[in-house]
Amino acid sequence: MWNGPLPPRFCSFVVFWLAFFGTAVANPDLLLVPPTGVIKAGEPVELTVYVNNPSGGPLDVAIPPVLRAEFAGVRGAQRIEARPAGVALGARFAVAPRSFSTRRVTVNVPAWAGGTVSLRFIDLSTNPVMFVVTPSETATVAPGPSGADSTAGDVGFRGDSLDLESERETVRRHVSTYEPTYFLLGPVGGWNARLQFSFKYRLVSPSGTDPRWWQSLYSPTRRRASGT
Repeated sequence: MWNGPLPPRFCSFVVFWLAFFGTAVANPDLLLVPPTGVIKAGEPVELTVYVNNPSGGPLDVAIPPVLRAEFAGVRGAQRIEARPAGVALGARFAVAPRSFSTRRVTVNVPAWAGGTVSLRFIDLSTNPVMFVVTPSETATVAPGPSGADSTAGDVGFRGDSLDLESERETVRRHVSTYEPTYFLLGPVGGWNARLQFSFKYRLVSPSGTDPRWWQSLYSPTRRRASGT
């Protein structure tokens, strides 16, 4: 196996193809903004999605043909349908290089909702948002997969929990990058490849406003594989 420095010509070749494929498969950055004002259970609410094009070329964006969201609160969880405002499902639009566009999406807040709730789109790679819902006087609990109280277009919630205090979310907040994660493939001295994963785990959760030395203790891990 060849372990010397990569030749400049090979480095230029790798950079060129990484730039080419990065442009070819560029995806928009999506930011979901929570609604403002009084949100009432059982009524529609409009959310704004920012569509950012960080690439140097125009980007053609397609609205999914099916748009669903996962809605969760203290009274239960449910999968609901959403619809874009002013355009049809499956419509396409262009975003200019290094600029952004906004799109509005409407969802019907379940009649059982109340208090602090979270919403995350299934068919859009956006961030989850949280907001407060004013409950209705007849609010109950979320219906099951075949609940008689489900509204038109709603189906029972299935999938991962949206609880931000779940065990998985707690572990995720402790994990961060350590050394670079990379994959190299080259023909110099025969075809060879190298793959490395590296991350670190925070041992103690930070608390309070004054940092303590033990809150910066990490357990680093690195896994490297190579072959010819």
